[in-house]
Amino acid sequence: TGNGTILVQHEPFGRPAPFSPPDDARAVADALNDMGDRGGTVLVLGAVGIGKGMIGLNLMEEKALRELGYERRFLATLHFTNELLSTIEGATGHFAHGRSLGGDALDRFREVLRQGKFLFVLGGLERLLVSERLETPAARQEGTGAAKGGQLGRGRYPLAHGRPISWEAGRLLDVLFSDDKDRRSHVVLTSSVVPSGFPHSTVKSLELAGIPPDELGRWIRDASPEERDFAGKLSRTLRRNAYALSVVAHALGSMAAPRRLQWLEALVCLVTASGFERRTELVIERAMAALVDRFPDERRTLETVWHQVAMFTIPVTAEALSASCCRGGCGLQEVQSALDRLTAVELLF
Repeated sequence: TGNGTILVQHEPFGRPAPFSPPDDARAVADALNDMGDRGGTVLVLGAVGIGKGMIGLNLMEEKALRELGYERRFLATLHFTNELLSTIEGATGHFAHGRSLGGDALDRFREVLRQGKFLFVLGGLERLLVSERLETPAARQEGTGAAKGGQLGRGRYPLAHGRPISWEAGRLLDVLFSDDKDRRSHVVLTSSVVPSGFPHSTVKSLELAGIPPDELGRWIRDASPEERDFAGKLSRTLRRNAYALSVVAHALGSMAAPRRLQWLEALVCLVTASGFERRTELVIERAMAALVDRFPDERRTLETVWHQVAMFTIPVTAEALSASCCRGGCGLQEVQSALDRLTAVELLF
């Protein structure tokens, strides 16, 4: 999508509702404002689901950034490693706006960042990295996390480290992390993995705090102390996964008070007894079941459409969904109605 000066390629599934971490969004905006007319890069780190995609979308609309005078803005989220060069070409074409540039794709990208004041936001950087232990020589380069006593990955839930998965990915990081005095543009990268050898001294990094643990409890109308307690436990157990907590909030909003406490307690018991890799999935499934119970006659269609959407890595139309779930017998009108309902309760965005 785009409006001429703003181009969003592969829009992330996520919007700031029913609550979002305002301090995190403000910190990223402040980092860009601090750079002013100087070019530079900000690396935004956070666990999966903490709300990095929301921040990227906000930067495409952030009124506080208007004073920086970006000529054009570009947002993309990587889903597969083979998207890298096409994404870079898309950004270069959007920023160049008809100007001719020489060299290969990454040379052209480096040059266009020097020719104007643009904002380039790239999400899913971890998909360009392969896991690497901190003890390896590459991970011990300047200012990388615990290896040098830095702050990256030293939080309550340490972030993994990784090295570039390919030559092209390595070159892109060189372009974005270099101390390029000629660059006028700003770059924001989001990742759940810290690039090994991260240039701590030249590139600013922010580790997101996410939704405060007590936010879910505050969102519940007339919540009892017990409900607030279990809501806080659930938030911490899920490592503040913004999507899961948003779905839970809507599920709780559809319940009467006596059932809320019982449901929350059972959910906390379930996830704390499960392996971490399954916790978020289990919570979303339970919240999904609670929400679709409100529409018993449409339950099968809602579940079918929801699972079909999960198979797509980019935004998808009702027509494409209807064609892909023909075995389930979902017509176009049924699919559109299901999408509207799922969007209303923020199972989909």
